[in-house]
Amino acid sequence: MKRAGGSGGGGEGSQAASDGKVIDLTGDSSQDSDLEPEQKKAKCDDVKKGQKLKDKDKKKDVDQQGSGGAGPSYQEERRKEWKSRGFTPANGFPGRQPGGGWGVGQKQRVAGERKNEMKRSLAQARPPPLMSFGRGGGNGGGGGRGNEWGGGMFPSEDVFSHPSDRFRMGFCPNPDDFMQVVDRLSCPVDMQVAVSGAGKYSCLTREMVRCFNSSQQDKATMNQKILLWKEIYRAVRSEIDCGIFVFGSTFNGFGGEGCDIDMCLFPQGFSVGDKQWLTMVRKLLQKHCRHFIRGGIELINAKVPILKFFDKEGRLEVDLSVNNPTSIRNTHLLYCYSQTDYRVRPLVLAIKLWAKDHKINEARFQTLSSYTLTLMALHYMQCGVSPPVIPCLHRLNPQMFNPNSDIFSLPYTPLPFSSSNKMSLGELLVGFFRYYSDSGSFDTTRDVGSIRCGSVLDASDCERFARQHKLSPGQWSARLLLEEPFDRTNAARAVCNDQRWRLVKDTFQATNAKIERTSITGLTLEDLSSRKVKIC
Repeated sequence: MKRAGGSGGGGEGSQAASDGKVIDLTGDSSQDSDLEPEQKKAKCDDVKKGQKLKDKDKKKDVDQQGSGGAGPSYQEERRKEWKSRGFTPANGFPGRQPGGGWGVGQKQRVAGERKNEMKRSLAQARPPPLMSFGRGGGNGGGGGRGNEWGGGMFPSEDVFSHPSDRFRMGFCPNPDDFMQVVDRLSCPVDMQVAVSGAGKYSCLTREMVRCFNSSQQDKATMNQKILLWKEIYRAVRSEIDCGIFVFGSTFNGFGGEGCDIDMCLFPQGFSVGDKQWLTMVRKLLQKHCRHFIRGGIELINAKVPILKFFDKEGRLEVDLSVNNPTSIRNTHLLYCYSQTDYRVRPLVLAIKLWAKDHKINEARFQTLSSYTLTLMALHYMQCGVSPPVIPCLHRLNPQMFNPNSDIFSLPYTPLPFSSSNKMSLGELLVGFFRYYSDSGSFDTTRDVGSIRCGSVLDASDCERFARQHKLSPGQWSARLLLEEPFDRTNAARAVCNDQRWRLVKDTFQATNAKIERTSITGLTLEDLSSRKVKIC
């Protein structure tokens, strides 16, 4: 768009400029924007000609009215018209001043009066107290409730701070929701129920129950872990929107006294690497948690980076990782298995204590991890006894137990199940060593224990699946094969050293031989210890 009449635009252009008219010389209106350049130029020329004719006619009329005609001049007629309407120099009449020029002071005064009148009009139209912007106590401030959220009140300024708790979701998961889990996991096993019907395994069963009741996590320790969980949440969420889970032995039902606490961070928002997230978390913990963290906060830059620190209040060692949903699903799955039958937890704990005593319970030394031992025990209770002690939860509830489940909505409630197996704890422990010592029951060279299927799989099938989905097929060449129930990898892939595997296998066989040489009625846990079992 160009204003008609520039410097050197001619008389007609000057007249158009004085009238303040704007002429579109581009022809780019919505109706002819698609015209060709030649057509646009022709149309512009027509517009110019029409405008010139109009300007000439108008100038002619003005000259006739103002040049000695019979009637009054054009300006006099306009002045009379303004006077008849009540306009005067005091209220905006454009009269001439003796010194020449217009009454600028009067015009400013009138403009000021009009501005004040506009202010008064706006003041009369102020919003009601319901929409008060005050902080309370002022005019229209809602009687001191202006900074409340609700009832139509305008929110207080903290809503616009970053990050504001008013518009942030609560803790998800919420540590307080796990208080019921603590109550269930801190309950002891009833000795009378366990020994009833145990027969010749009564002595061993009694010792297993006594050992479990004295070695499981106590309620005070788990409550301390929940308090620590809340403190970590509070510190990290001061700058990062996230969910923080506690996983592993704390809540899977198979933790003993002195077990550490594993946490996993699931940050929301922008995407950065796990190491960068942990670096930010470490700064927040150093800023907000120095009063209960003893020593430094170490960042372990491994394939799966973690933060390690020590809580001096609860005397707890903490490992914090990032974005590991499989660990959350595994914790939930194991917890549900631990609640299917009262014998599950005491049996797993006895096996883990036995392995630790024989020094074959350390994955970093290429022996059996606690998770591997737990899977071995669960697989045995599914496939090594008849009828099974526990069900296959993946088959019982595939909607809940699958690799794509929503980890933020997994329910920690016991699933209804009643086993028809009546074997005692002592008998189950003896059968466990027999099952993994006899290649006829479980051949470690080709058999894969799978609690996902509740059966024994063939190693070649698992290797084929891993090759098709690029899941490191070489892991199925390890010395012990146990399927991870969600990502379908080998949970025992660390057992890959022949010498270490020979130690593990010899320990199982020597313990089974010790049981066969000992009278079952007098068999105790001490008879299965490293002091009594001799490995050739």
